[in-house]
Amino acid sequence: MFFLPLLTGNLNCQDLFDSLRTIQYANYLYQSGSYREAIDEYERFAFQFSAGDNARHRLVTSYRKAGLAGKAMIRINQLWDTPKLVSPVVAKEFFALKIINTDTTNLLQNINNNHFLADADRIFLSSAFLLMNDDYQKAHSILNGNINSSDIVISSFRTLALEGLNLKHKSPALSGTLSAVVPGTGRFYTGQWQDGLMSLIMVGTSLWQSYRGFDRNGINSPYGWIFGTIGTGFYISNITGSIKSANRYNKINAERIRIRVKEVFINNI
Repeated sequence: MFFLPLLTGNLNCQDLFDSLRTIQYANYLYQSGSYREAIDEYERFAFQFSAGDNARHRLVTSYRKAGLAGKAMIRINQLWDTPKLVSPVVAKEFFALKIINTDTTNLLQNINNNHFLADADRIFLSSAFLLMNDDYQKAHSILNGNINSSDIVISSFRTLALEGLNLKHKSPALSGTLSAVVPGTGRFYTGQWQDGLMSLIMVGTSLWQSYRGFDRNGINSPYGWIFGTIGTGFYISNITGSIKSANRYNKINAERIRIRVKEVFINNI
């Protein structure tokens, strides 16, 4: 019986040593960029010991940095009942994961109404969300508010918002109309010169062959009908293709900005 207190004390010291060693190794893996390995250590620490907010936050961040944003979202909701109401750091992580996982229901409103977020984080998250959804006007308005203009991230977002506002937009209706009048010109309008020239040649050649057939053998000319059908198909495809070309032009330009926004966003959460 005399040795029981000593034995209990030794066990407590051992637990303390194990917990310290585990968290130190987990932090080492995290700082060295070995996020998948860090996940295992943080999970072990959270399971065996009483992990604080910092360790739990790093566990969630490790999931995200390892490319497992969906699991990070699940884990943050398991570790805290209401992660958006825990602390500024956890709230920022929570909303960042919402954006990454495209869980956007009432997201902008929730970001703006969250009192745990720092003002700079609220602007960062809301403008990132708006830019990723091509709402350049609203993002530009937020970024031009009373904020530190020297902040590199905000400056980057402001530049991207301006680029979005100045994007050249191609009208699908105009593109289709141009190709209906002169085949291929809708593709010229969207910068697809080779495709436009090919459409002009294919439609023109087919319809010319059809005309020759009808001119030689009259309305019952099989040659005329065959090439007429082919030419009509090319003509219709030329119009629909021009409309798609305009939509693709707009989508590609918007996606280029979106990719750069995501890069700035991911590097700053």
